[in-house]
Amino acid sequence: MKLIRADIKNFRLLKDLQLDFSTQADKPLTIIRAANESGKTTCQYALMWGIWGEEGLPDKYQNFNIVSFSELDTNQAVPEVTIEFETEAKEDEPHKRYRLIRKYIPASNPPIDDLTIFEIKATGAIPLYDAEKKQLIQNILPETLKDVYFTDGDRALSFIEASSSAGVKKRRVENAIKSLLSLDILTDTIRHINTVSSKFESEVDNRDYAKEFELINNHIISYNEDIEEQTERLEDLESKKTNLEQGKKTVNAKIEEIIRQGDKNKLIGERKNIQRELESLIRTEAESLKIMRDNVQNENVSLGLLKDDFNKAKSYLGDLKDKKQLPKANVPILEELLDKPKCFCGSSLDDHTDEGKTHRHNIQVAIKDSEEADRKTELATSLHFAIYRSDTNKAIELWKDKYSSSSQQYYNLSKLINDKQFKLNEKEEEIAQVQDDGLDIFRTQLREYENKLMGTVSDISEANTIISTNQQRLESSEREKQRVQKKLNKNDKSANKIELSKTLRSGFQSILNKLKGQEVEKVSQEMNRIFLDMVGSSADSNDFSSITKAELSPNYEILVYGMNGQKINPDQDLNGASRRAITLAFILALTKISQVEAPNVIDTPLGMMSGYVKQSVLRQMVKEGSQVILFLTHDEINGVEPLIDRYAGAVYTLTNPAHYPKILKNKPPTDNGSIIRCDCNHHESCSVCERNNYLEEA
Repeated sequence: MKLIRADIKNFRLLKDLQLDFSTQADKPLTIIRAANESGKTTCQYALMWGIWGEEGLPDKYQNFNIVSFSELDTNQAVPEVTIEFETEAKEDEPHKRYRLIRKYIPASNPPIDDLTIFEIKATGAIPLYDAEKKQLIQNILPETLKDVYFTDGDRALSFIEASSSAGVKKRRVENAIKSLLSLDILTDTIRHINTVSSKFESEVDNRDYAKEFELINNHIISYNEDIEEQTERLEDLESKKTNLEQGKKTVNAKIEEIIRQGDKNKLIGERKNIQRELESLIRTEAESLKIMRDNVQNENVSLGLLKDDFNKAKSYLGDLKDKKQLPKANVPILEELLDKPKCFCGSSLDDHTDEGKTHRHNIQVAIKDSEEADRKTELATSLHFAIYRSDTNKAIELWKDKYSSSSQQYYNLSKLINDKQFKLNEKEEEIAQVQDDGLDIFRTQLREYENKLMGTVSDISEANTIISTNQQRLESSEREKQRVQKKLNKNDKSANKIELSKTLRSGFQSILNKLKGQEVEKVSQEMNRIFLDMVGSSADSNDFSSITKAELSPNYEILVYGMNGQKINPDQDLNGASRRAITLAFILALTKISQVEAPNVIDTPLGMMSGYVKQSVLRQMVKEGSQVILFLTHDEINGVEPLIDRYAGAVYTLTNPAHYPKILKNKPPTDNGSIIRCDCNHHESCSVCERNNYLEEA
């Protein structure tokens, strides 16, 4: 099977997107360049959903919404994926071309998942019947192999990741091998023989032990059924747990990405703090301005400005004081005489005599004449005592110091206010640019993932407990069964049936084990060859190679060896590039041994890689795959451009409009936020996909 083209409509953020794939034998590589959060994983999910429906989605346990969040309530968008592909030519028939169309109609109750497949012939498009559609997909790429042919750099690590128990990792590898060889048929056959054998054994009748034997046999059947049921449940739960962990990791990454752009609530809080600080500075500036105004009206200003006149007045008043003319007041003395019968000189002031009346009249005239002079003298006296200690030279210096201090304070406050206003404007701009509409949604999703994860871990523990308990009961019952069986009538006809079923079971189990062993060895050899080529290790020609061998053990454990045969923990002791290399080598080995010709669709396989390993991994993927479709970030492309030039028959770019203006230089030509495709290759950029130069900004 080779993919030719895919048209994706209304699938999450992919509103109307066309993907073209290279089918050239000499250029089997397709590169789809896209930054993080630009639809790479969504494109992969759309292809998987198109081929297998809901069962093809790795997130099927978590109510994966193929409709974008903004359209969940409108019931108008109809997700549709159209895939054109061709099958490989066989001896008895040429290659064939098909067009697959899958639609999801959410407005129906329940929603409709509609699949149509046409065989494209020269005479026209011929629709396939339902049975033919199912058989075609099973023949070209069984659903059991989806995680082998459709994967990503992070999901591939699940075969070795430290977060999983050893049993879980082995079970994942074993399931991949079983899917590769379609061994489920043999496994089901053995399970059926076990059931038949138990039925034969239950038919054994003996007067003394029949009921006891039948009861034990029923217990054994029940225990086996419980173990089988819980084992299947455990596998589903482990897969669910892995998907939940991956989902949680993805949502966390989205939250961190939004927060890196700016947490709007946090920015609003910072803006409030800046506003409070600005208001406080403005109040302090007003107080400082009042102090400056008071300084202008200060006594020292008058002394300084009227220095010469002031000194003259001060000198004149001092002279009057020295001449005893200050302080001097005539009116009080004259008024005091009017209360006396005689003057100081002895003259009569009696109001009843003519002489006294005359003298009193003269005193009253003198009082009236002295009032103006005394008022001036009083003012001069007051002024003298107010200024006689004042120093005009010191006054002007004191004023200058005080005014300089207050004006400097005012200037500093004005500068701080301008700086704070600038920061406030910057913060307003940051808030305006933050697109955190989905932050609350993602945080709600994160809580849901955490709650589901806790429940799943609890369910896993419960399933393991049930399996362990039933295994102990099964062992005990088997021993008891053997004891009872020895006492049964040896001539019972059912004994022959029992022996026959045991022989059949043993034979099929032997075939299954042999096939597993042979294929495990083949996968192991291929994985070792591909991995050592990827990391550039050659133990035969270099005694100092840190990695000498990779192996898939008979009990499905991926092992790596260093010098002197020392085991290396692939998840803990290998660097990030080598960890990805070993898991990709395992996947490529599986596809090689399966002999199924199908595209390897891999999202971000070159993450954490650089230099020789990155180039070698890409070269090996092209070499081992019949059609390789890679979703790569700009950083992943860096350093492998010559290989892309050589092997890629199709290269184009996907852009997320939401990345403007933080990442994108120009505003994208769209209003609906959907992913945009342009035909820029790995050397080019246009007004749609051109990115900001972070080095210049830094």
